[in-house]
Amino acid sequence: MKVNPRVSSSRRKSPHAHFTAPSNVRCVLMSAPSPTI
Repeated sequence: MKVNPRVSSSRRKSPHAHFTAPSNVRCVLMSAPSPTI
């Protein structure tokens, strides 16, 4: 049962970092045109 949470943490960290990158870019892109318009 110790391996189950370990694999889940590793797999969750992988997609988490991937989502953080595009998430930050989307926030900046949406935030930039928002006040500009």
